Amino acid sequence: MLKLDKAQRLDYLKEMISESPDEPFGYYALCLENETENQVENSGNWIELLEKFPGYLPSYYMAGEAFLKLGQKEKAILTWKQGLEIAIKQGNHHTSTELKSAIQNALIDDYEL
Repeated sequence: MLKLDKAQRLDYLKEMISESPDEPFGYYALCLENETENQVENSGNWIELLEKFPGYLPSYYMAGEAFLKLGQKEKAILTWKQGLEIAIKQGNHHTSTELKSAIQNALIDDYEL
């Protein structure tokens, strides 16, 4: 199996995006790949992904997690709620359950002793 270093993976994902700009997975994978880098800059990538592909459900959970790591709990909860609305409309029970749990956990954290 071929193992790519970080720079090669980023180049590959950017090429994937340029070849298929209307497919969300390349953007999603790029956000995940950049998650450990500049988180503030990468939060802009998540916002762009959500705006460009609002129906791509995996992005809502992970974007919310990214915002939460930046201390932006309200933005995380709002992101999860937006994804929850879409998941319910799409009939995606699994994703709606995950997003409900994320929202509940974020709210419960406010009340820990």
